[in-house]
Amino acid sequence: MKNFIILFSSVLFFASCASSEKALKHGDYNSAIELAYKKLLRNPENQEEIANIELAYNIAQEADLRQIAFLKKEGNPQNYDQIYNLYMTIRRRQTRVKSLPDLFLKNNNRKVVFNTIDVDDELIKSKQNAAAFSYAHAVQMLNNGTKEGARKSYYEFMQVKQYYQNYKDVDSLTRVARSKGMTYVILKVQNKSRLPSNAGIEDELMRISTKDLGDEWIRFDTHESNSFKYDYAVNLIIKNADVGIPSRSLTDYNENKVVPDGLDYQYDKEGNLVIDSAGHPIKVPKYKTIYCSVREVLEQQGAVVNALAEFVNLNHNQVLETQLLTAEHRYENRFAIVNGDLNAASEQTIALMRNAGALPPPPEVMINECMKVLKDQNLNTIRTHRDLFE
Repeated sequence: MKNFIILFSSVLFFASCASSEKALKHGDYNSAIELAYKKLLRNPENQEEIANIELAYNIAQEADLRQIAFLKKEGNPQNYDQIYNLYMTIRRRQTRVKSLPDLFLKNNNRKVVFNTIDVDDELIKSKQNAAAFSYAHAVQMLNNGTKEGARKSYYEFMQVKQYYQNYKDVDSLTRVARSKGMTYVILKVQNKSRLPSNAGIEDELMRISTKDLGDEWIRFDTHESNSFKYDYAVNLIIKNADVGIPSRSLTDYNENKVVPDGLDYQYDKEGNLVIDSAGHPIKVPKYKTIYCSVREVLEQQGAVVNALAEFVNLNHNQVLETQLLTAEHRYENRFAIVNGDLNAASEQTIALMRNAGALPPPPEVMINECMKVLKDQNLNTIRTHRDLFE
């Protein structure tokens, strides 16, 4: 992980440096070598890049060898990994410059010579030492009997596999560390309400995906397995469930419209019949107001389920947390009954008339809708209490 962070930081820095000269000024000699190397592949005569790569190479080689000597002198087994990585860096650097065509500095009238050393033996030795130390350290952490130790040992064993894929019994120990480091959580439903136990409540509440609940080290199950021992349980306890009595409320009002009602003769202010230029009486549209009475009916019925989410540490038989949950579902139907002239009814009233005759869902359907809400509430409660499983 440390190597990844260092590499990632170098990549970001490398991307920000537009030239080997800038990388040199910032002391990032490996980036300076890489930048100069790419330009020299295109133009081996680039004098500036030749000077930059020679300077960066010499400084980087000296710095790495000096750091290796210090780490060896320190005698700390934890340094084996760093020593190995430094030798790998030197080896890659030397391979890089060897692939370049001959470089010549015109100002100094000389050929550039990159001094190299054979690091293969030291590379193999440091790799063996790093693998042996990581393996021993991983075994030690695995044997301390804690999940934290098992998790750390897992990552250490994975580091060993980076050195040697089939090192000793690292594969089997990695699996053991993985198993011992896992936290296992079982999700259960306890029906303590008056609802029949065969009503499919448990099936509905456990019909969930646990993938987004867990992570690398926490596993949630809805069906108990005999392959391992569970550390925690989340008990969803149904306390009671109730479907309310249907209610009905009435609202009465009138509606009216002004509609055409044929034609009538037109009269002037003195009451005389108005005649057109041809001598014919003029007719104008006649209107009338029509009325209807509306009774708007609102039918409602509700269902509610009360439950308790209980978080239990099974290793200590201890209730860690409880959370009250309430899930509701409401049925509502609004319709209209019209008396009088139907043509006087508004479009909204006509639409409400179509709702007449609808029946409320059966009680078990309303309870099932509550269970869907309760299921989501329970999952959200688990997510907000994940720290209990750490």
